[in-house]
Amino acid sequence: MSDVCLGIEARASGNGRVKEHLLMDLIIRGNVLGHMVRDETEEAVKELIEMMEMQPIEDFIYYNTHMGPSFYQMLLESHVCGDYLHNELWMHISSCKDFDDEKVTEFVRSNFGMYEFIHGTPMVLFRGVGVVK
Repeated sequence: MSDVCLGIEARASGNGRVKEHLLMDLIIRGNVLGHMVRDETEEAVKELIEMMEMQPIEDFIYYNTHMGPSFYQMLLESHVCGDYLHNELWMHISSCKDFDDEKVTEFVRSNFGMYEFIHGTPMVLFRGVGVVK
């Protein structure tokens, strides 16, 4: 197990309080212009992981379902996954390493063709703490 995943991390939230957490989740759901093909998706996920300074492990998975493609990339620090449901994209980024959720959200919006966030997202969760944004 990576040393980034050992112990409890502390992070200051927007209100200045320190949050202790073992795992950070970012959930983004939005309308998209269309589905990206496998190569485009894999490249965008690779750039996202590099921006977050994380390490992919295992092969990138992309599978077409009857409702739209799904993708998954396991990380040393956890995972990035997404599901296209018609013209919506649901993304989940989970990590035991802290990352800049606003920077990641903007990257997803601009690189995955997302033009509108829906249903209370983006949402940041710290496991053991709950929703903080």
